[in-house]
Amino acid sequence: MPVQAEILKVATQKGFPCMWVMVDPDAHKEARSFTTIGTGHGINTSVGELKYLDTYQTDDGYLVWHLFERI
Repeated sequence: MPVQAEILKVATQKGFPCMWVMVDPDAHKEARSFTTIGTGHGINTSVGELKYLDTYQTDDGYLVWHLFERI
C-alpha cells in the first residue's frame, strides 16, 4: 500500500468486504497488516497493538465485523 495511505471506509459491496483508501499512487509502498474480528469474539492480544478502523456487516446484518490494523 502506498506510504501514508488513509483508510476512509470499510463496508460491503455486492456482498464482499471492501476497503476504500485515499492514496498517492506515486508514493513508495509499505506492507500493512489488518485483522477482522467478529462482534462477541475475543481479541487475541498476542497479535500486538491494534488500531480500530471501521465496522461493517454481512449476511443482511446478521454478522457484524470490526476491522483493525496491526500496529
